[in-house]
Amino acid sequence: RHAVLKHEGVNDVSAFEQQAQTLGFSDMLGNPQSLQFLAAAVKTNQNQWPQNRREAYELACQKLVIEANPRHARAQQSAALCNETLLDAAGWLCALMLLSNQNEVADETLGTDAQEGVRLPEVLDALPVNGFSTDAVQQVLQRRLFTKPRGYRATHRTVAEYLAARYIAGRIRHGGLLVSRVCALMLASSQHLVSNLRGLAGWLAALSE
Repeated sequence: RHAVLKHEGVNDVSAFEQQAQTLGFSDMLGNPQSLQFLAAAVKTNQNQWPQNRREAYELACQKLVIEANPRHARAQQSAALCNETLLDAAGWLCALMLLSNQNEVADETLGTDAQEGVRLPEVLDALPVNGFSTDAVQQVLQRRLFTKPRGYRATHRTVAEYLAARYIAGRIRHGGLLVSRVCALMLASSQHLVSNLRGLAGWLAALSE
């Protein structure tokens, strides 16, 4: 925990932990990924603490979607897309993975015999009807929201759940997606939620208030 916070630029680890406990973020201290998100959220917000978990994840994702490599940022400057476009593309990718019970977006370099993952060529083929450009998907997959141990994976499942819910809630709010369609994808029966979608459902409820 100490090493994670130091890596995120937190100088006074004890004070950070005490403030997290005071504000009700104690459960985020025990997991390295959630701890990293919390530290990133505070740093992004000019060292002002988020009011709740929702704000913490939003601030952390806003930080992680920024190109961290200055050289790459300069090279992409002319074709750079706004963060909101990239976060929507990330949310769409995460929704595809979660709703199809896959853990990654499989790169074509893995070969056609890769058994797991949403296939990247198929994702790119579907872009025209989903309103995203190829650049949006390819750029966001290179940001710190995703890692690439093999295919592209969200940096943590809770991040995938938040981003997917953010995208789905936005589509519902703007009339681009029916609630009944979302329910059909997430319910195993009329009364039972697909077990591995509980985190997604929780974020959807929070983001639809």
